[in-house]
Amino acid sequence: MIKKLFNQKKTQNKRGSMLTLVMVILVMALILITSAITITNSTRSRYIDFTLTNQARTTATAVAESFATAIQTQEILDTDLEAMAAGDVQVSVSGGSIPGLTGASETETTVKFSQGSGYIYMDVSTTVGKKDNGTNATENVRVYFKHKAPPA
Repeated sequence: MIKKLFNQKKTQNKRGSMLTLVMVILVMALILITSAITITNSTRSRYIDFTLTNQARTTATAVAESFATAIQTQEILDTDLEAMAAGDVQVSVSGGSIPGLTGASETETTVKFSQGSGYIYMDVSTTVGKKDNGTNATENVRVYFKHKAPPA
């Protein structure tokens, strides 16, 4: 009689232990899958931020170099440059898309001219990405041009 009682409990414990083992394995699998998805999502976000920053830097630098070249080759005359700097002119270009990067379709580049002591400043600011959800990158470039004031 005593042996029967002990044998019944052992078989009942085996069934419960198997269920517990399966539950532990499922919980561990769920934790591993969740962590893998989280790591993948954060890596993707960092990649997109890195790409947007590089695109903004490239665009701002290219705009600054284009204006500098146009001024050096006199496509933009010195008198026009002085007039833009004296009037604090600001030129903005919006729109466009980034080739190869879907979802980041908003680009805005602003060029502002101003004047200081002996220099004309050109500030280029480029923002790339969507402004709605906060996924954007902004890069600023400042170019200095030596300026000789006209004789009074």
